[in-house]
Amino acid sequence: MATPQIIERRPGLTTLVIRNRPGVSAYQFGAANTVDAAFAGATTMFTVPHKGSYRSPTLQRTALGRTDGSYRGLTLVQFTFDDFASATIHGDNAINFVRVTELDLAGNPKAAGPIFVVPAPEFFTTAHRTLNLSGTAPDVASLATGLPPTGAMVISFPRMTDNLVLINDDTVGSNSLYVSLGAGQPEMEIPSGDSFEFAFGGTDIHLHGDGATVPFRLAATVVSGLR
Repeated sequence: MATPQIIERRPGLTTLVIRNRPGVSAYQFGAANTVDAAFAGATTMFTVPHKGSYRSPTLQRTALGRTDGSYRGLTLVQFTFDDFASATIHGDNAINFVRVTELDLAGNPKAAGPIFVVPAPEFFTTAHRTLNLSGTAPDVASLATGLPPTGAMVISFPRMTDNLVLINDDTVGSNSLYVSLGAGQPEMEIPSGDSFEFAFGGTDIHLHGDGATVPFRLAATVVSGLR
């Protein structure tokens, strides 16, 4: 599954790259204006060929973000969310949640990648870079190994975080929230109505319930410049 990296985020411009992988013909970029909508299925914005590049219509008419830098081994996309704003995608001045789907050599879609958080354009210029998100962790059975199962919700932050607070908002039932701080990391259980604070030096988290979906909230402090 492909996870983009953010190179630049400023008013009117989002620059993302994907490290090229074998067996891929193209990358389909989609977005949504909520975590849950992104997990259910993001709205397609555009498709870019493997090892290719893309500039959205508004940027094609300007020089904004143009660079002669080398992106060897990467697929580059530059766009403004205003070109795709709709009932399901915020415009450029707000947070959006991007998912990338790899297409195989026959053009068939693979599993969609993590929910990649693209903050508002001024986010990295602020003194306190904290993302506040909410969503619903899917109901996926836990594994005997304690590792996150296939089908868990994966959220990828735009930069490394150094602090993460997770709240299990299930106040009706007694359903635990299971969280892993990486694909190969064991899960931790957060009981119904409880919260936990992590000293977290990573970018991806995996979330799910076991027996029911579980509403959650989180606050992640992002470290600018580290990925």
